[in-house]
Amino acid sequence: MTQMSKRMTNVEKNVELAMDQLRLVAIESRDVKEEVRRVVSKEVRAMCRDKMTTIIQEQVRSIVQEELGRLQAATSPSPSSANVAATLPNSHPSNLRTISMRMTPTTLTDTLYYTVDTSNVEEMEREKANPTVIRQDIEKEIREKGEDKY
Repeated sequence: MTQMSKRMTNVEKNVELAMDQLRLVAIESRDVKEEVRRVVSKEVRAMCRDKMTTIIQEQVRSIVQEELGRLQAATSPSPSSANVAATLPNSHPSNLRTISMRMTPTTLTDTLYYTVDTSNVEEMEREKANPTVIRQDIEKEIREKGEDKY
């Protein structure tokens, strides 16, 4: 064999080795690419899951706050007589509910309360100005008017 043929054989072997190495690099590159795709996909799913969890938590918090507000408004205590008395003459207190005259109170909060000022009653009339007598007089007057559905 001549020098040239030996060189050709060596070159062919080197080319073959280089081709084998390129094939291995291509396989490793494909494996790395798949691993990167898998990791990125996993991270994106985790980020989406976290974002959705945050959004859902905010929505639930908002719904709970709205419902609590509704419950508090529905169960807010009836105003005291002092609150009603302190209301300006031509305005209406915001926490008073309208009670229909044909409606029977269904709960304690639907019961109408009133305050009668007896501070100006003379000494001789004081015994007539006690709560029981006043209530009975009011009930009697209502019945006389034919409004005894209360």
